Amino acid sequence: MKKSPLLVRFGKLTEQMGIAPALADWPDTGHFHLIIDSKPPNPNRPISNRHLHLHKGQTEAIVELKQGQHTLQIVMGDYSHIPHDPPVMSKQIIVNVD
Repeated sequence: MKKSPLLVRFGKLTEQMGIAPALADWPDTGHFHLIIDSKPPNPNRPISNRHLHLHKGQTEAIVELKQGQHTLQIVMGDYSHIPHDPPVMSKQIIVNVD
């Protein structure tokens, strides 16, 4: 069991991709989006603002979660928040918060 707030740290999802802030249109880079209690986003559309955008290129976030079971997943988006093709994402994990 974890307590809220929860510190979530992310590592590189692939050796080929670098981390860059949003709006930095650099090849082979992107920034993280933390998907909480939701399916992965549509691969052809910008990732919704209801997900946590780490637009400064952060590799960790502190999130407040209600008590109970939650799913977390990282999806990497390009400079305009569109998921990469093919998708660059973590496996979904389950956390329990008391």
